[in-house]
Amino acid sequence: MKRWVALGFISCFLHACGVQNQQAQIQPAQKVIEEFCRFETAGGRLTGEGWLNGNKFFVRAMPPPQNFSILVTANDYSVWPPFPANSPSANVIVGVSDIWKVDSTMHVTRSSSPKYFKSGIGYKVVLSDKHWELGADKKTLHEVTGSPAWRIDEAGNTIWLTLDTAVQYLSGLRDKSKSLQFKKDVNKAIALLKRHLHNA
Repeated sequence: MKRWVALGFISCFLHACGVQNQQAQIQPAQKVIEEFCRFETAGGRLTGEGWLNGNKFFVRAMPPPQNFSILVTANDYSVWPPFPANSPSANVIVGVSDIWKVDSTMHVTRSSSPKYFKSGIGYKVVLSDKHWELGADKKTLHEVTGSPAWRIDEAGNTIWLTLDTAVQYLSGLRDKSKSLQFKKDVNKAIALLKRHLHNA
């Protein structure tokens, strides 16, 4: 009897150690969003290849969209702890001072409320051992099972850039364009973003 009790205790102990080791290897949700923010705000998803590389952060991969909108904030931001805590599904808010949107026509509009000093960009994250990747055709999704990890629930078709990255990206579009009107529209958009976000 003592032998069986001892073996049972050892088995439970090893199982508990295994669970603790697995939990220790899971990158916290807040760290995942911090990593994503560094990638995203540096323009990581602005190209087709970059978009595909960014799919690793999401539960369901998504082909590069034909058109996308850009959210622009000041260069400083802060990632807040997830809520609710100790849940396999949570929300993570990235605190920013202000949010402006730029569409494909270079029209700039304010996306955050002027009533509040602080605004936020929210991400729903899920802890799961399953996610979906694109096949060789870059269109078909297939399910993949692996180690549990935190991923963002939806990719969407909006890209978030900080001011410096946005100015660099828009300037590149302007320099490549042969349209004088488009160049003027880009210059106007850059001026507006700098005016509202440079000292935010």
